[in-house]
Amino acid sequence: EIVNPGSPVRLALSRPGGVVQRAETTVLWRIGVGGLLVILMRPTLWDPPSRRGNSRARLAIPASLRPDGGARPLSARTTNVSVGGFFCVSDGPIAAGCQLPVSLRLTPIESFDCRAEVVRAEGNPDDPTGRQTVLAFRFMDLTQDDEARLASALVTLTDDVDENYVP
Repeated sequence: EIVNPGSPVRLALSRPGGVVQRAETTVLWRIGVGGLLVILMRPTLWDPPSRRGNSRARLAIPASLRPDGGARPLSARTTNVSVGGFFCVSDGPIAAGCQLPVSLRLTPIESFDCRAEVVRAEGNPDDPTGRQTVLAFRFMDLTQDDEARLASALVTLTDDVDENYVP
């Protein structure tokens, strides 16, 4: 059945350990080829409650972090991304609370550029040199169009991932 903007829908998410979370929400709009991708309003109440506001895609995307003040950009690689923010490993430290321009490389020719705030920063326990930092970012001031473009890109990137591939 085709759902149109404004249509009510009920979500059911299966979580590890047999937990199923349910919520009711509304279709905001349809995008993509033939309108097959549906963007939903973020549910306000999950049963049982969820800690996260957005689902995350496990993707390793190159990122550029540009601290203000003329410092050179830092290279990073995401470990997961959502329309609310991303988690990454960086070549250098950035303090929690810093707001800075970031660029996520979605394809070789397309990037997603915006401002983001560091909400958590800690050393990378998997880095024997001690130079890498694990950072959690929250996107700032995204429009609905920005969120829709990022959501569409994340769906495309996630569909391209072969989880059974072993390099």
